[in-house]
Amino acid sequence: MPGCSLCTWYLSTHTCQLFSNKCHILSIKNKTQFFYSLNNETLEYVTTNPYLGITISNDLKWHSHISTITKKANSTLGFLRRNIRRCPINSKRTAYIALVRAVLEYGAIVWDPYHRGDIDKLEQIQHRAARFITGDYRSRHPGSVTTMLTNLNLDTLDNRRRDQRLKIHVQNC
Repeated sequence: MPGCSLCTWYLSTHTCQLFSNKCHILSIKNKTQFFYSLNNETLEYVTTNPYLGITISNDLKWHSHISTITKKANSTLGFLRRNIRRCPINSKRTAYIALVRAVLEYGAIVWDPYHRGDIDKLEQIQHRAARFITGDYRSRHPGSVTTMLTNLNLDTLDNRRRDQRLKIHVQNC
């Protein structure tokens, strides 16, 4: 097959090496499965696969990606809670923005969620972070977290994603 010899030539001349255990098949449109092989090993079909830090699924929905990043963000927020709980509010806010919110917003222009459950999952992390930053875990009256976010000058993640979309749209016009 001419395409295979071209691939073999390119990989050999550019000293690239592909490892079949790191290569997968993610079929988005085609429901019929073809068998692909690399180095005489059949490649495995997967339903999700991370690519450049974004988990892509074969149904092109973002539930698995959002679950992955919320788990990572919760873990990082827990680390911050254990290690900088006695620091000033500004230090905690800066740490949250740099380490947690950055995870929640990475590539958001691509995967911006539209299901209410996914949006709420992301916002809950910011609500927990607001309680951590202010040190107020007791206030339970309606609007208390919203007030904390306003006082900390933290916009909702949903609004920030909307603003990113608008900036990209304006740049492309």
